[in-house]
Amino acid sequence: MSLRKLLRPALLHAMQDVKPLPGQSPYGLGLDRVTNPAYGTAYGHTGGTLGYTTYSYATADHSRQVTFCLNTMIDSAQIKTAVDKALTTLLSPPATSHSVAAAA
Repeated sequence: MSLRKLLRPALLHAMQDVKPLPGQSPYGLGLDRVTNPAYGTAYGHTGGTLGYTTYSYATADHSRQVTFCLNTMIDSAQIKTAVDKALTTLLSPPATSHSVAAAA
């Protein structure tokens, strides 16, 4: 179910009105924002327990959503790389024959 159906537009807008935080993704009322040329802007939230962190994000247009969990008992640079790769792979639109041909 889309956040647009669960929340009043003004509340969703307030949640997506993120502010920069030193060393972190911009954060709003319960949502952080990530951006990448492959999928544009996505909003989401993380949470976890000892050894695991769950990530849940949706593209700004609500066309793609993803939730995944990582074992976080590894180096933080490895975690950032894994999260960036997972978000890019899972939130990017599928390649079409037209876009593949254009990239070749």
